[in-house]
Amino acid sequence: MSFRTVFIFIFLTIGLQLSAQTAKASIYQDSIRTMVKKASESPELTLKNSDSLLALAKTDKKYNTYAALLLAKGTAYSFLGKNTEALKHQMRAHFLFDSINDITGKALSLMYISFSHTHLKNDKKAKEYLLQTLSIADKDNSELLTSVYANLGYASIELGDLYKGIEYLEKSLIHYKKTDNFTAIALVHHGMGMAYKRLKKDTLAEKYLHSAFEYQKKTDSDYALSITALGLGDLYLEQGNLELSRKYLDIGGAAAERINLLYYLQDYNKSLVRWYKAKGDYKNALKSYEKYTVLKDSLYSLESIKSNNEIEERFQNELKSNEIQLLKTQKELATAEIEKNRFWALILILVTVLCVVTMIVLYQNYKGNKKTNELLRLEKLQLTEKNKLLESENVLVQFETLRNQVSPHFLFNSLSALTSLIKTDTDKALQFTKEFSKIFRSTLELKEKSLILLKEELEHVNSYLYLQKMR
Repeated sequence: MSFRTVFIFIFLTIGLQLSAQTAKASIYQDSIRTMVKKASESPELTLKNSDSLLALAKTDKKYNTYAALLLAKGTAYSFLGKNTEALKHQMRAHFLFDSINDITGKALSLMYISFSHTHLKNDKKAKEYLLQTLSIADKDNSELLTSVYANLGYASIELGDLYKGIEYLEKSLIHYKKTDNFTAIALVHHGMGMAYKRLKKDTLAEKYLHSAFEYQKKTDSDYALSITALGLGDLYLEQGNLELSRKYLDIGGAAAERINLLYYLQDYNKSLVRWYKAKGDYKNALKSYEKYTVLKDSLYSLESIKSNNEIEERFQNELKSNEIQLLKTQKELATAEIEKNRFWALILILVTVLCVVTMIVLYQNYKGNKKTNELLRLEKLQLTEKNKLLESENVLVQFETLRNQVSPHFLFNSLSALTSLIKTDTDKALQFTKEFSKIFRSTLELKEKSLILLKEELEHVNSYLYLQKMR
């Protein structure tokens, strides 16, 4: 059985699941994911419904949905053997995803382009697209990466790089076992079994092919049944076990008939040619060969190959044109960025100069204010001292004024008292005269002094009190 057939299917069973990832990343509707899956199960129904859904998505300007529908339609065309139409739709989807900068959508569209090239037996080109998918895929998108590795495994095996293909398949198998994706596990085991078959390791080949057949029983997929059964039938045919070979070939052929996929029917009839030859039944071998030839010619006509090559050439030219435009845009952006950086650098320099000038001015103002404040403080201290001095002088002046005012009154009052004493008591008059003389003398002597001894003050007070008592 051809690896190409298996490679095609693994895109649909594994790759189509990535529509869910794309939907999550690009907010697609759930109905789109369902439709992409339906494209592999009912391609005619998909084509029937796709145009109305495309028109609706275009009217609503839901470009992610529109691009996803293009992929679904391209998948349907591919399964019907119309790979020219498939490539047109898949490439349109790629450019639309690119225009809205949907990286996941671009990666997915590249996978489907690879899928169509696998149908066209362009395995080298298919692998190139898978490697492109790997280069742009989000490294956190494990579903997408796992699918790419699985399909790279099949492509490598188809191209004869068997051990590299097994390595890719084992890498993808680790993820699928974690997610219990039985269809994917069955297909990966099938790929490894076919690789070991080519390496002439029949024990390992039979082990993995039987494992693949058992895993597909956990699914309801006629695709997986067809692929795994045809693989076992082909293995037993090479081993010469014609009974088991025919059993599994017929199981696979019936599954292919139910889903009406020309590629699987082509592989089934090709194996039947070998089986009938081994039985010596050349009449039925010829009939199977005629069926095989009709199917092959319908799928790989010279006209379709030429048309597909032209589409591929246009696509590559557009990609190169886009790359040139991208480089030009990047150069313009880089130039604009340089100019922008220069502008902001100039602004930064001006701001820095203004800040420095402002700081200098503020510092000068600070120093000037500090000096002014110091002068004001000194002036305030001087004024305070002057005020204190003036207050002292004022007290002295008031005291002196008071003293000058008291002396004449005291003198007249004392003389009046003395006159009365002379008339009434001569001895007391003499004593009064002495004390009065003493007070008056001390008053005259101490008049010029601001400070006197306490003894002098007490003597003065005693004399004063005596005179007051006599009065």
